[in-house]
Amino acid sequence: MERNLHNQKAELRENSFSRRAPEVSIFRLYFDNIPMGTVSLSEVVFSTRYEAEVVCVRRERDPARRRELKSRLPAITPSGVFSKRYADGLVRHSGFICLDLDGKDNPRVGDWEALKSSLADLQGLWYAGLSVSGNGLFLLVKIARPDRHAEHFHALDCDLRLRGLVVDSSCRNVDRLRGASYDANPLYFPDAEPYETLLAPMHTSDHRAPAMPQNGDFTALRVARFVETIERTGTDITGSYADWFAVGRSLAAEFGERGRNHYHAISCNHPEYTPAETDRQFDKCLRACSRTSISTLFWLCKRHGITAQ
Repeated sequence: MERNLHNQKAELRENSFSRRAPEVSIFRLYFDNIPMGTVSLSEVVFSTRYEAEVVCVRRERDPARRRELKSRLPAITPSGVFSKRYADGLVRHSGFICLDLDGKDNPRVGDWEALKSSLADLQGLWYAGLSVSGNGLFLLVKIARPDRHAEHFHALDCDLRLRGLVVDSSCRNVDRLRGASYDANPLYFPDAEPYETLLAPMHTSDHRAPAMPQNGDFTALRVARFVETIERTGTDITGSYADWFAVGRSLAAEFGERGRNHYHAISCNHPEYTPAETDRQFDKCLRACSRTSISTLFWLCKRHGITAQ
């Protein structure tokens, strides 16, 4: 009886949400680049369809197995409908930004339910629910200017930092994916007023790749073009730990500390990217780069079809 009542409440809430929810693209698996269709946001964030799978993820203690289970879940692009999962594939913006608050980046958070409740006053907040792991939150924020997506992201990032929270920086990408999750008690504000604040990107905090070199350094120019293509296409060349480490060592060998921003720009296309973990990994790469060169990066890019055009 209790279970049936729970499902009835979820269905009523989903139906209510559907009347206001925009369409977004849905992908069969997290690593797919071509969507299998469109879906109302409500069908993902309020549905109980994936509850059993999400519970399995949250109970799994082995990290590798947990990643495997997560990879089997479908995913959406909360910020719109896409013909392909790249920024230039955007067909229409949904009017929303999805923000991820991860436990790895916010180790001081001990009670995610309490944090969720504390965010009720965030301007533009439409939905807040637990991540698939249960050790984090994802927020859907309604924005006033979808054509200035990145500027809204940087303003929201600043607002949340003032609350002592770190947002996954890859959420600035309009084609950012959000895997299916489940939360029995999310925050939901269907009539939220759009978030209006805009803020230009700040290079000291957003880990964007450095600007294209204007001098005669051919190698630096070539690397910058590779990174620009990786960012534009959303290609992940760091799928395995070995490749991720190789990319970092290659950049560290060529640029030293100056390669860190490139490493973030390349790493953030991986679904489990976090700024803090990437910084720790690059620190490790700086200590272990003596026997590698930038050619390793070029080889990995070639393997993934990335060119410096």
